[in-house]
Amino acid sequence: MLEGILYCTVALFVIIDPFASVPLFHIVSSEYPGGAKRLAWEASLYTFIILVVFSFLGGPLFDYLGVSMESLKIAGGALLFSIALGLMKEGEKPFRRMSPPELEGFGVVPLATPMLAGPGAISTTIILSKEFPLYVVILSLLIQSLLIFVILYFSSAITRILGEKGSRAMTRILGLITASIAVQFMVDGLKGIIQSS
Repeated sequence: MLEGILYCTVALFVIIDPFASVPLFHIVSSEYPGGAKRLAWEASLYTFIILVVFSFLGGPLFDYLGVSMESLKIAGGALLFSIALGLMKEGEKPFRRMSPPELEGFGVVPLATPMLAGPGAISTTIILSKEFPLYVVILSLLIQSLLIFVILYFSSAITRILGEKGSRAMTRILGLITASIAVQFMVDGLKGIIQSS
């Protein structure tokens, strides 16, 4: 069980990549009603809720649509690979100073989704919920939400420690790990198709 939780937590962490959201969070949190603590709480909570919903409903939905696990792995792997290329190429996500009306619900959209619980995280959650017991995935998502809260809440300190170059380097490293996981997903999917045929 511990091995499964560790694998799911690491896989989700590198794909969600909360470090990529730190620069934007750092700017917005100073202007957000309630400050950094409330914004970090909202982002981590809604990320958890969104991914838990897909861990329950994603698998049955794809079964109903007749999409096989192998096809899901290949499609999810291709999606993750495109995200990984973007992370390795850009090194950061663009951000700008927000006006007060734009801050309403910012913890949910765009911070929780699509920045944290984006297509890559959603497809990975569905795949993991097929590979591991549901309680393992949910525990991993709970750990994930706590990590997101801590990283975002201490975004000011992280920004000072890493600096602009450090933040970009961290995102590129996570992008490389994401690309490796994506390739493994596609390889596993192709193996399953070959074996079933």
